[in-house]
Amino acid sequence: MPTLNSETAAVDAATLGTLAPETATGASQEVSSLDFGSGSGIADDIFSFEAMRLKVGDRIQMQLPPRFASERVIVRLIGYLAPHSLLVTPPRDIDGFRLPIEESEAVFVRVFANENAFAFESVVSKIVRLPFDYLHLSFPTQVRGRNVRKAPRVKTRIICSFSGAAQDGDSAPGVLVNLSANGALLVSRGDFLSRGDQLRLSFRLMIHGIEVLMNLEAVVRSLIADESATRQETSYFGLEFVNLTPTDRMTLQSMVYQQLIEQPQAMA
Repeated sequence: MPTLNSETAAVDAATLGTLAPETATGASQEVSSLDFGSGSGIADDIFSFEAMRLKVGDRIQMQLPPRFASERVIVRLIGYLAPHSLLVTPPRDIDGFRLPIEESEAVFVRVFANENAFAFESVVSKIVRLPFDYLHLSFPTQVRGRNVRKAPRVKTRIICSFSGAAQDGDSAPGVLVNLSANGALLVSRGDFLSRGDQLRLSFRLMIHGIEVLMNLEAVVRSLIADESATRQETSYFGLEFVNLTPTDRMTLQSMVYQQLIEQPQAMA
């Protein structure tokens, strides 16, 4: 069985892939496109299967038919034999119980690897229960995707607090309206920050159902005042994260790629 030497994107592979039903079960009415349209951040470019550089043990996302409460689940790649079949672990709910997907049901897979977002349609061709549970998925006839920039940015609405010299050590509230692994756009009242100001930024991220507290250092690189119909001026501050630890960078990348997978239209 062929395997490829590759590095997946610098993000937990659990942010990868989604599956959605196809015409085999009539579910294509629910998932009629790959969500790769304009504004989604992913174009209809065609790639070879090998371009995904999938490895045994990689985690991918499956979007299940609409009859399932948990439409998006994580499965692991057991292996593949081109051009016949992909072998993956069975889908399970958040409590670990096996979801009763059936043969001939269609699924939709998304994968992030090597700074590329990929997607393909497939069908559950065989369910095997002995000596252990796994699924055969039909080998993709077409893989679609796009190269994403090194630090993709996604739209967010994350409540945060920040402090710096301008706050005399006190924390001020704000909202992060977009985020990347390298920086963020902060919205706050007033124009008390200047270019070059150093901040301590605190906020929480939800990564695959787990809340992670982030405490980061940042530098103000740009600012825009918005004097709209509010009583108090609102300002936008472009921040660059500095002195990130490898764990902080991995967490930020995981959150960004999770958003790109689950909400492609969120790409900023």
